[in-house]
Amino acid sequence: MAVDFNTVKTLGLASRQAADSGRNQLKQDDFMKLLITQLKHQDPLKPQGSAEFLTQMAQFSTVNGIQELQKSVTDLAESTRKQQSVTASNLVGRSALVVSDKALLSPGGAIRGELVLPQGASAVSLEITDLKGKIVKTLELGEQAAGSVPFTWNGHQEDGETLAQPGLYHIRALGTVAGQSTALQTRVASTVDSVSLQGNQGLGLNLAGLGSYSLQDMHAIL
Repeated sequence: MAVDFNTVKTLGLASRQAADSGRNQLKQDDFMKLLITQLKHQDPLKPQGSAEFLTQMAQFSTVNGIQELQKSVTDLAESTRKQQSVTASNLVGRSALVVSDKALLSPGGAIRGELVLPQGASAVSLEITDLKGKIVKTLELGEQAAGSVPFTWNGHQEDGETLAQPGLYHIRALGTVAGQSTALQTRVASTVDSVSLQGNQGLGLNLAGLGSYSLQDMHAIL
């Protein structure tokens, strides 16, 4: 069904479109107004063909359905975001286990985490160094089977008596796998200080001493 521009202008739709430079399609109420007006002014001897009329109505229904679907998806996304926000806010003050080669030693506290072994290893050890690269403590964990191996460092240095200064430390895990010294993945437990929005990435957790991590980065809540 052809739309005459004069009809659009008479209905005041042309000026409305000109004022809205960001829109290049008519809204639903505009479409219906045009459709009704054309039905009123069509030639009685040459009425609008039923096939063409139904085609246009089907197009309108399709557009309307897409808009409703988009609204439903948007509403669902907003609902999910709010639910994630509530869930994440309940994590503040708890400890999240994330992949990291750094850990924060709090005053009078300890560093906890785990090593990840893809297969069994012998002579597994964990080196803890300060920010200058000096080894503060080495934890000898011996032979370990494949899987997760928990560890705890209470802050005591190599002499077993002197306590290390609170702050950020680097950790490195090594194990002998098939006769070769192999670096192992380390996961560290850190306190969730706050929750923040990360744009399209969703919600993030701000971990003490480690910075921001996404919810997907968490391996466990301790």
